[in-house]
Amino acid sequence: MLVIVVTALVVEIRAEDEILESIHILKIVEKDKRALIKLPDGRNQVLKVGDSIGENGNVIEIVEGRVVIEERTDQGVEIIIIRFEKGKQMVERIKRKGDKLPVLFSPPPHKGNTH
Repeated sequence: MLVIVVTALVVEIRAEDEILESIHILKIVEKDKRALIKLPDGRNQVLKVGDSIGENGNVIEIVEGRVVIEERTDQGVEIIIIRFEKGKQMVERIKRKGDKLPVLFSPPPHKGNTH
């Protein structure tokens, strides 16, 4: 397993995730919902919502200060948030396993309620 430090944030990654962890945001144009990124091989690429990136990644949001990528893995869906503020970049991962929603319960009725 490989560990990368991205602006004081330690992120544990798998080999197939390297492209998502090693891209660098150069500029975000919120008005056009596009981001200019630098790939690990040194090439620049313009990203827009809906673009594929990496092995199983899909860009789902581009707003001021962040690019959000949804990645489908064998373990479930993972949301990767690449934040870009004041020239610094941070990567956050949110893992969601399965597509089941939590069971919701209604609150107990209030005393004195006639319904």
